[in-house]
Amino acid sequence: MIIRAACDMEAGTEVTFRYSLGRMCQTSARAQQILDRWGFVCDCAICEDDRIASAAIVTMRSNLLNEAKSISSANYYVQMQKYQDVLEKLDSTYYMPADVVPRLHSAELADIAFFSCYRRDDASKCLE
Repeated sequence: MIIRAACDMEAGTEVTFRYSLGRMCQTSARAQQILDRWGFVCDCAICEDDRIASAAIVTMRSNLLNEAKSISSANYYVQMQKYQDVLEKLDSTYYMPADVVPRLHSAELADIAFFSCYRRDDASKCLE
């Protein structure tokens, strides 16, 4: 395999890349299952956070995303406030700050909120 850098790099710089082309892994267990084929253990901040998260936290994150999928309101601003509330609850389930562990669940929530607006023919408000 040949890997080429798009910019100059100092000697000894760690090079990383994804071993899966699929959408973001939902859990560190799923990520590790993919990496087992390559003989690696993922030690990225996301997988590390997933490994230390209790089963209760994992369940809470899943339940919050399901809650977001069921949010419905005729009033756009009420609906967005409900998404914001779920987002804050999701953020509170992480052990490390957002600048250390990217919030993949938050990105999924943003997708849910955007497509909810889009289905309502309110796409311009989704971009606000």
